[in-house]
Amino acid sequence: MTDFENSYWTVSAEGKVPGQISGAVVPVFTIACKNVVPEIYVNWRRFVTSGGIDHRTRLTFRVDSYQAVATDWTMSSNYEATFALDPSATARALRRGERLLVSTVPHGDNEIAASFNIAGVDRVLEDVSKRCDWKP
Repeated sequence: MTDFENSYWTVSAEGKVPGQISGAVVPVFTIACKNVVPEIYVNWRRFVTSGGIDHRTRLTFRVDSYQAVATDWTMSSNYEATFALDPSATARALRRGERLLVSTVPHGDNEIAASFNIAGVDRVLEDVSKRCDWKP
């Protein structure tokens, strides 16, 4: 038990991605300080993959017009969210960004991509850095 106050910053995608079975869902991008641990993740709000034995999947992201970067991200226990393995490196890439584009390929499906307006992300990273005693 702790008195630590978690901090979350979330932004919904500017569009929808196909749902797993039918319809469409709006992914959510989050930067958080949870129990003094920084987290950066995308909740796709649909099944992505179990991630195999190491619970990882490939995610490509691009900030503004910079070069896209493909890295492994870990999967949530419900297999719908992808978590940055290295939040510090991801945070550094996000600095001063205005737009974030992320994509992944769900198991047995076509690529899905989401775009997020991340204007003001520097203030968020500063807050999370202080709360988590974290230096991205």
